[in-house]
Amino acid sequence: MKSYIVIPFFSLMITACSAPVAELDDQTLCKRLAEGEFYKNNLIWEPAFKEFEQRRQQGTISIDECKAIREKEKAIFAEKRTEESMPVD
Repeated sequence: MKSYIVIPFFSLMITACSAPVAELDDQTLCKRLAEGEFYKNNLIWEPAFKEFEQRRQQGTISIDECKAIREKEKAIFAEKRTEESMPVD
């Protein structure tokens, strides 16, 4: 039973730590924020949010564009989740 818990946990850790957020372009950073928000995954969301805040304070990221990307990505995640939960005939 423990292996079922450990494997997904390490998978999340690898996803969250796969690329330093400082190296991401603006669009990818906004997508990462949406992923963390949608899946309520703080390991992904928190570093992305900190980087977003730094870029926002420096004025190097478009807040409106990022908001649009985040909403679009969250809609895509919701659609995928709905498709996965639909029974196949």
